[in-house]
Amino acid sequence: MAAGVSGLSFNLPKTATFGKMSTDVSQDLHLKMSKKIAQLTKVIYALNTKNDEHEAIITALKEQHEDEIQKFLAETKSKVESYRNRIEEDTNQKKLIEALEQKIREHELEKVNAKEAFEKYRESMEGRAIEMKTVHSEKMLTLSTDVLTVKKEFESNLNKLMEAKRALEEEKQKEIEEIKRHYDEKTEELRTGLSLVDNDKEKYEKELLELKDVCKKLELENSERNQQYLKEISNMKKDYEKEIADLKSANSTFTEDKIKSLQEDYDKLLKVHENMNTDNLDRIKELLEKLNMAEEEARSHKESLKKLQNSLTDKANSSASLTEQLSSIQKELSATISINKQLEGEIKAINDRCDKQSSELKDKSEGGKVQVESQLKEKIGELSKLKDKLKWLEDERKSIEKKGQSQMTEQSRQLKSLEKSLENLSTEKRTLQEKYDRDMAALKQKIDEKENTITKKWKTKIDENEAKHITELEEHRRLAEESYAKLKNDLENRLKSEKGSLSDHNSQLEKDMEKLKEDFQKKLQNSQREILRLENVLKEREENLGGAATNLESLHKKCSSLEEELEESREQLRNLTTQYSCTKTELENLKRTHERSIKEFEEKSKNDLNKLSTDLDEKWMIRLRSEKEKLRIEMQKNSEEDKKAALEELKRLKDNESAKNQLNFDKRLSEMNEEILRLKSSLSSTSEETEREIYRIKAEAEEETHKLRKEMLELAEEYQGKIEKMIKLHADEMKLLEEKSLAHLNDIKIELNKKHQEDMEAQLVAHKSTVDILKENFEKVKEKCLEELREKNLDRITKLRSELEAVHSQDMDEKERKHEQQLMAARLELDRALEISRQKEAEFSIKIGELESDGNSKVQLIRELEREVDRLQRGINDMATELEQKGQEILRIRSEMMQSSKAREDQLNKRFEQVLQDLRKEQKNEIDTMLEDFNKAQNILTEKIESLTILLEEAEERYENRESKDEDIQEIARLKQAVTDREEAMKKLIDDRKYYQLELANREKNFNKVFSNAPNVGVLNPLVKKNNSGKGDGSRRGPKLDPIPHSTMLHSDNLSRKVPLPPPLNRP
Repeated sequence: MAAGVSGLSFNLPKTATFGKMSTDVSQDLHLKMSKKIAQLTKVIYALNTKNDEHEAIITALKEQHEDEIQKFLAETKSKVESYRNRIEEDTNQKKLIEALEQKIREHELEKVNAKEAFEKYRESMEGRAIEMKTVHSEKMLTLSTDVLTVKKEFESNLNKLMEAKRALEEEKQKEIEEIKRHYDEKTEELRTGLSLVDNDKEKYEKELLELKDVCKKLELENSERNQQYLKEISNMKKDYEKEIADLKSANSTFTEDKIKSLQEDYDKLLKVHENMNTDNLDRIKELLEKLNMAEEEARSHKESLKKLQNSLTDKANSSASLTEQLSSIQKELSATISINKQLEGEIKAINDRCDKQSSELKDKSEGGKVQVESQLKEKIGELSKLKDKLKWLEDERKSIEKKGQSQMTEQSRQLKSLEKSLENLSTEKRTLQEKYDRDMAALKQKIDEKENTITKKWKTKIDENEAKHITELEEHRRLAEESYAKLKNDLENRLKSEKGSLSDHNSQLEKDMEKLKEDFQKKLQNSQREILRLENVLKEREENLGGAATNLESLHKKCSSLEEELEESREQLRNLTTQYSCTKTELENLKRTHERSIKEFEEKSKNDLNKLSTDLDEKWMIRLRSEKEKLRIEMQKNSEEDKKAALEELKRLKDNESAKNQLNFDKRLSEMNEEILRLKSSLSSTSEETEREIYRIKAEAEEETHKLRKEMLELAEEYQGKIEKMIKLHADEMKLLEEKSLAHLNDIKIELNKKHQEDMEAQLVAHKSTVDILKENFEKVKEKCLEELREKNLDRITKLRSELEAVHSQDMDEKERKHEQQLMAARLELDRALEISRQKEAEFSIKIGELESDGNSKVQLIRELEREVDRLQRGINDMATELEQKGQEILRIRSEMMQSSKAREDQLNKRFEQVLQDLRKEQKNEIDTMLEDFNKAQNILTEKIESLTILLEEAEERYENRESKDEDIQEIARLKQAVTDREEAMKKLIDDRKYYQLELANREKNFNKVFSNAPNVGVLNPLVKKNNSGKGDGSRRGPKLDPIPHSTMLHSDNLSRKVPLPPPLNRP
């Protein structure tokens, strides 16, 4: 609507002047114009509304179109995806079809190959069956011939046995008596060895207890020394505080250096104390190492016992390597049984293969049904054919199984016939045994008579041999004891001589130290007298200040000479300490050499004893073997075959004995291992406890040292503060009292050195006494442990001998009872027993090797761990010493840094003050120069401003008094004429406005007549003024501005804002 209103315009005739318009306008024309205007407004309104509706419709259509496009796109995407999925499914189905076809081809090939293999197997089975029949028939013939030969041999052997049984029984009794005596001797030897081992063990335990007591005593001594050291430090503190209180009034910067020297001396004393503690710890470690050595010796004794037991088992197992005759028949029977089992296994494998093939075909068919049902329908026929072929194969398998069962039944019948023949043979054997028993009873009588004669001869020989062996053993022992006593006496004499020399050397050192002390005391007394004399001189010469300087210089020289003497005395003390350390090292080397010599002697004695025992055992074994060989030769002459049977029985019994002995040996090994583990655990616990106590003592000592250092530092700081205060108050008096403070400090140093020397001497005496006590205790404990170990070894040997005798007697009784009944069964059982014994021997040898390797590896691990522990402890000690040294270095560096920083700060402050003074001077000079320049510039500027103001005033006067131009005059005239023209035009416009107002009032009445009384939208509603007095005075003017020059529009004062203006006039 606004657009329509703005589009309205009055179609007025445009002439040269607006005043020439036609005024003769009729009322009809007004009506027509108003009607047209109304129609136009309606049309414009309708058009505007229709445009809005069309725009809404267009937006809705656009949205529908966009929604439809999106739906079409989604549908196309879904269709494309479905088509893609179908294509992929088709390709997958094609691939599956191809795979199934390939599998079917492969299955057919496998089927053909299986048929061929089955036919080959069938042919081979038929050939094998024929061969088995021939082999079985041949074996039966050989068995029958063998049975006949065995019968003949058995009868001949029975006759021979009847003749030779008496001789065997006599020889058996002789051998039994000899073996009993031999066992008695061995048991006695073992008992003696066990008793020695037990004595050694008890000695070692006592030594361990004594060493533990010594460790505890050392710890108590260490704690007492720490307490004494703390008391001495507290006394030193008190003395030091008293001296500080005396020196408060007369100390200077020079005393600070002296205090530092005292602190260094104090630190040195602390280091000496710490070194003493480390020496004590090293000695404790040496004692622990000695304990470990004693334990290793006990282990070596245990290993020697194990070797003896192994030698016994080897002797028992030496007679197991003879009979292998009846195993051939059993092997053949086992071979036939294994062939039958192989046939059954092959048949089962064929069945399993068929079942697997059928199951695989079923699985494949089911998978094909799921994926491709159409192709499976075609191939169901092929599967049915395959099932028929499988049924045919199963029928053939059943037929083959029936044939195999028939063969097995035939073989079982043959075996039954053989069993019947064996039963007949057994009946015959019983009859022969009865005859044999009768003959054996007669033979026993003869054999008893022969045995009595032979036993008497052997008893005499054995008694002679025993006497010889006893004499030899006594001689060897006597020689060993004599050599041991000689070595012991030599070593003791050496130790005594070395101890005497060391004691003489120590006494000389002590005398030297006492002489030095006396010299130092004399020097101190002389120095004190000189100091008193000098103090008197100073008091007398305090009035004469002029000669004080010379006296001070002389005193300084004397102090320097005294300090040089002190340094010389310190050097002498250092030399003495080095000599003492050298003597200490020599003592330790002598101890080590003594210990090594003792160890070597013990090892030699052990080796000698072992050699003697081995030599005796070898001699006895050689004699026993020679005697056995003689007996065997005699028995072979009488009856060789009967002796073989008896020997086989003996072997079986010996194998049983060896098995029992091996079981007992395993049990004892396990017990010994448990004892070793228990001892290791106890040792580890004791070592851990000792280490913990050592660490605790170390920590306490370190804490005490740290506390003392902190207290010393705090006291030094407090003292420095007090000194600084005193320096400010007593700067003049310090120069006079420097000599007194130096003398007093020298006295303090001398007293400290004396106390340190006394402490060192006391500690040396205590350490010597402790070392002697430890040596004696260790030797006693070592002897006790060796005796205990020997006693235990002897007890164990006696136990073993008694057990072996009991077992042997039982076995011999069982032999006599069961010898007659088990002659024929021995051959069948010997092979099994031999195989079992060999297997057991192999297993036991493997186990023994494994146990030995495990024991060696564990021993090596223990040694490595002990070495690592020692290495770590050494590293810890080194680290502790390094830390202490570094802490001292840090304190020293801090003090040096503080001094250097203070000096540096003083230098920098001086430089800074000088630089500040220089800068202030420069600044003052620059400010003065700037002020002078500024004043000069200000004066110049004021002169320039004055000259410029004069020039401006002259220019203004010229501008105000200038002449007018011709052009300006013409322009003024033109503007005046334009003003007059405008005023005329304004008058005309006012008249035209009045006319249009009247015309509009008439037009409004006509509109109201035609349409309605109410005013319409879009109709012009001008303000009507009924006041016709429009010709007002032109002199009356409002608050408006003058018109713009050269403008065509002329405004009147009486124009209203609501009435539309006429179009602009064309300028002439």
